[in-house]
Amino acid sequence: MPGPVGAPGPGRGGPLRGLGARPRPAGGHRGRRGRRPPGRRGRGQDRPAGAGSAHGLQAPGRARLPALHRADAQGSARGDLCHRRGRGGQRGSARGGHPGALGRRPQAASGSLPPRPDQERPGAEAPLNSQVLGLSAHAPDAAACLMQGGRVIAAAQETRFSRGAGCAGLPLRALNYCLQAGGITALDLDAVVFHEKPFLKLARVLAGHLRSWPGSFGRFRAEMPGWLKDGLCLPMTVREETGFAGPVFFVKRHLAQAAAAFLPSPFAEAAILTVDDGGEWAVAARGRGAGLTVRLSEELRRPARHDLGEAAVAAMARELRRDTGLDSLCLAATAVTDEAAGQRILEDSGFKSIFVQTAAGDAAGALGAAAFVSHSLWSLPRTRLLDPYLGPDFTAARIRRALSNAGLQGRELPEDELFRTTAALLAEGKSVGWFQGRMEFGPRSRGNRSILRRPDAAAPQALDEAAAGQNPRLLGLLRAFRGLTGLPRLSGADLGEPLACTPEDAIAAFRSARLNAMVLGDLVVLR
Repeated sequence: MPGPVGAPGPGRGGPLRGLGARPRPAGGHRGRRGRRPPGRRGRGQDRPAGAGSAHGLQAPGRARLPALHRADAQGSARGDLCHRRGRGGQRGSARGGHPGALGRRPQAASGSLPPRPDQERPGAEAPLNSQVLGLSAHAPDAAACLMQGGRVIAAAQETRFSRGAGCAGLPLRALNYCLQAGGITALDLDAVVFHEKPFLKLARVLAGHLRSWPGSFGRFRAEMPGWLKDGLCLPMTVREETGFAGPVFFVKRHLAQAAAAFLPSPFAEAAILTVDDGGEWAVAARGRGAGLTVRLSEELRRPARHDLGEAAVAAMARELRRDTGLDSLCLAATAVTDEAAGQRILEDSGFKSIFVQTAAGDAAGALGAAAFVSHSLWSLPRTRLLDPYLGPDFTAARIRRALSNAGLQGRELPEDELFRTTAALLAEGKSVGWFQGRMEFGPRSRGNRSILRRPDAAAPQALDEAAAGQNPRLLGLLRAFRGLTGLPRLSGADLGEPLACTPEDAIAAFRSARLNAMVLGDLVVLR
């Protein structure tokens, strides 16, 4: 795991490490298009899947949803990708490859999930310790995710660093953080993967303009320059911004979401359901994962009006259970981003176990794109993602400096006393900001960047010992609070909007929300 970050966060007062300042080889950045994969001749890779046998879905008390369009269930992993090679057409490392590492299938590491022998995919040659960067760009929740040797090292959303709304280009600050956490530069990467196919998305955008033409002319004129300048030139842009010279892949949005749901899960085989109305033509998709393989069988195409809330997701899950007969479900849905909602889906659908990818939408796409290339294409062994704490953390010295600059003083306490003091404040009805460890990856706080209060039925989040999972500090606080009050949980809310990344962000949230106390690491600050 990467160590603490002891300097200001990316984009907060220093140049981006590994970005922009690297000399680039001569020959430009356009690169040449890789060969069309076998079996795809004459078939556009960016064309939406054709309609096959229809399959309807129905949510309780609502009109029947439009038919699902059957995807090509026999397509290979390579057929699910668009691939743009780097300069010179060399596949693999931007450093010129890893001698002796190519052509060898990696062995399953300790704690990994080996694929079933009858379902292994003969992946492309790849370095044993490949460095893959997944990106989602030009999106409200644009993000970056770094995988090394098939393990997630770091992941973060751009808005946590920029403190703005959305991202109009590449998530450079999040990208830079991931490189720092992995101890590498962009020149060390073996591949960059984007989680959407831009030509598919542009086709959907143009179709929308045509349906409302000429009333949409103003929006069309405003959007197209950005598409032509940035949206369709992502390989060139990422090379110009970072100096990266290796291959660039594009994974369809819902395939990336499916990979994010299944590949980090504990299941060897499971049904997969993705629900996300952003991006390309589909708003939902379903399929199956087994070993290193992720396949989508059907897609729900974008209707004029649709409801993709929790009830609709539950209806889709029930039908998926009936059709597949599988006991396990992997879910990535923008309407279901916590264990409580996932448990309701589980109870209503008939599945026996469920894995919910809490980093939904564009963020999950960055993770899934990197995972799809690492596992399904390059056959690196799967590893279970145990927790969402993949963002930066900060040293005690860094926290003290932030408090001093803000004119605040904190009292340092041993861990047991810290838990008792914080629990006593909460028992008195005080509101406490809780800033600990690595920042969460995903749309909500999961106990490291939280505003904590006594339990309240109306609170947006409930933190209990089961939800604390792999978070020992939160677990210790919950046990201390239960010892004082007999209550097994706390109410939680996000610390800051966007969620606090740095100590400075936490201090700003402490002041704006008028909290009674703030705990940053081992330091307690009282108002």
